Amino acid sequence: MTVHDKGKRQAEELDASLSVLTPSEVIREMKEKYDNDPGNNEVRFQYACALSKSGGIHAETDKREAISHFDFLVQNGVFVRDSLFNLALTEYFLADYEFARVHCEDLYRQDPDNKQVKQLFAAISYKHQRMLDLEKKDRDTTIGVAVGVGLTIAAVGLGFLLTGGKKK
Repeated sequence: MTVHDKGKRQAEELDASLSVLTPSEVIREMKEKYDNDPGNNEVRFQYACALSKSGGIHAETDKREAISHFDFLVQNGVFVRDSLFNLALTEYFLADYEFARVHCEDLYRQDPDNKQVKQLFAAISYKHQRMLDLEKKDRDTTIGVAVGVGLTIAAVGLGFLLTGGKKK
């Protein structure tokens, strides 16, 4: 199995596991707990975990809020390993692969034998490379279209010059 195939398999497994979303009523309950006790880092972590698995119309906003909570916990040395993992996972889910990779590398330095971290890193690498390949393909297509349009305009202009602008 190639590295590419392994990364693809890891990404597919990870995507399947991420399909389980937190119901909005659970998020509301966790928000209420957090609002009542914002200094409780365990409650903050649980709230961030719930937000990170949000679905629906507020999913991206909720996930961004989860990232800020996980980041706060990491910066304050609380639940560092779990917060880094969830931070990388949430960024992966938002397709922020560069940030996900950075946080996954931080986690790997702390726990190099962790199988979950290795799987997450393989999935991030695969998806990031796929995104870069698609961006390159789009860029190449855009350049090709621009060159085609430019050549067409040049051909029309040349035809106009050669005919002296006369109609037949």
